Amino acid sequence: MAVHEALQAFPDNPQTRFVAALVFAVSGDVNSSLAWTRQALEVNAPAIWFSGPEFAATRERPEFRALFREKR
Repeated sequence: MAVHEALQAFPDNPQTRFVAALVFAVSGDVNSSLAWTRQALEVNAPAIWFSGPEFAATRERPEFRALFREKR
């Protein structure tokens, strides 16, 4: 609920979108984590934020890796 409120208050903040991706990654919802990762990168979230172990399952997806190739 806190992430939802933060997204409403600060929808274009990279950190807010990153936290949404992180919450879904930790909860095991890889598809939602992937979607929020894409959105965070669209507002220039640093790629290093997604290097933690919380994103291990998401990082295995080709779509995740493609997001970072697109960012270059």
